[in-house]
Amino acid sequence: MKPIAIYMTVLFAMTGAEIAQASCEVDSPDPGALPLMTGDFPTTDGWRYKQFGGRKITYEDGTWERYNDDNTYEYSSDGTIWTAPSFRFYKNGFSCANFPIPRFQFYVVNSNEVFMIDTFGQRHQATIER
Repeated sequence: MKPIAIYMTVLFAMTGAEIAQASCEVDSPDPGALPLMTGDFPTTDGWRYKQFGGRKITYEDGTWERYNDDNTYEYSSDGTIWTAPSFRFYKNGFSCANFPIPRFQFYVVNSNEVFMIDTFGQRHQATIER
């Protein structure tokens, strides 16, 4: 596994300009540096495919994301929607959206609630559309 610091990047600097397309690595970042809490259980790739596939995932700040069945990824903030051409689910809890600068996020379940830990180590409770 690769160190998390190498892969944790910010999406918002991205524009519609032509930028060389990076891709999600075969190996995921190492979750060892993440601020996990007692009772956190990292989600598996299979769990995320089943729970997230094609469903909108909403956060407390009004942002949302969707891992689409056609393997595209969408993220929305302040009325703007960004679409990545593909995504990858890793076995250890990480997901990667193939933006020009790949976007990595880590998902855990704690007390039957789903949380996403972002690139800054901040924890966000997720609500999955049913």
